[in-house]
Amino acid sequence: MIIRTTFFLFLSLCFITHFLPPSPANAKQCPSVGSPCEEYGEASAIFIGIVLSSEEARSGKNFVIKPETIFKGSTDSSITFFSCFECMYDWGYEFSVGAKYLIYAHQDSSGKWMASACGRTRPIAEANEDLEFLQNLPPEGSGGHLYGKFTGIDSSGTIPIAGAILAIEGQTHGYMTTTDTNGQYELISLSPGDYKVTFKVIEGAQEYEGYARSVRVYDRSCSQLNFLCLRDDAHRRYTYK
Repeated sequence: MIIRTTFFLFLSLCFITHFLPPSPANAKQCPSVGSPCEEYGEASAIFIGIVLSSEEARSGKNFVIKPETIFKGSTDSSITFFSCFECMYDWGYEFSVGAKYLIYAHQDSSGKWMASACGRTRPIAEANEDLEFLQNLPPEGSGGHLYGKFTGIDSSGTIPIAGAILAIEGQTHGYMTTTDTNGQYELISLSPGDYKVTFKVIEGAQEYEGYARSVRVYDRSCSQLNFLCLRDDAHRRYTYK
């Protein structure tokens, strides 16, 4: 009964953490930021730029930025960024006029440019890790890197799930691999695109399949997808999250 109660509480907490939006009071508490390799794929453009001017705008500010060195995407000679500081769940980066930044830029469907305060945009003096990655990018067409970890929770605690079978299915390509002794997997040089990913655990004569999850793989970038399962010792059953 204690174990089942623990499982139920854990599932409830996972549901709450995953599905509820952050409260306005905690809006500045950013989630963990991805690596430069992970953030590269999501950005519309990445460049070093200097902030030319700023002006007050509804709910925030507009910043005019001049790109100097471009690592990804194409831009105009100057770009206006909108930073929303009064939005409930989405806020922008507070740039300083005259300062130089490494900017991971995102452009929405209306053409508006933004940079997240919870991304890897930062003053150039703090961007050594990013610049090392960007200045040593693999050639275009090298494919994407997908990796992650498969973790299990049972009555003994948290354990890596070794030997789980990972199947990745795309529109034109399919891949398969298994997790190592640490529950980790890694695939390199994947064709860019959307994939459906499933795990399967084989225990004796029984097979336990998890539901499919989706992931997008970008060229010259990294994508991380982790799996968690709860193991019911009494019924020898796996529940996937």
